[in-house]
Amino acid sequence: MTSIEISKELNIQHFSIGRIIEKYSNELELFGDLKFKITQYGTGKGTAGGRPTKLYFLNEKQRDFLIVLLKNTRESVKLKAEIIKRS
Repeated sequence: MTSIEISKELNIQHFSIGRIIEKYSNELELFGDLKFKITQYGTGKGTAGGRPTKLYFLNEKQRDFLIVLLKNTRESVKLKAEIIKRS
């Protein structure tokens, strides 16, 4: 799953997700290589490409760990509950 997909699913700005990933990159790498690419990501309607942004590719364990780190928004609580159900 990509960092952009996670940000959209949780209704959190991609920039905020990226900051959390960078802050906890060492811990995320305990669950596998932290892969990313630089891409153009628009932030509003009519943007043609937007600013260069790191797009992270997280495996399932990295995604789950990232979600656990997030504040308890309505969306993140729902995903945290789904993670527990799967365990």
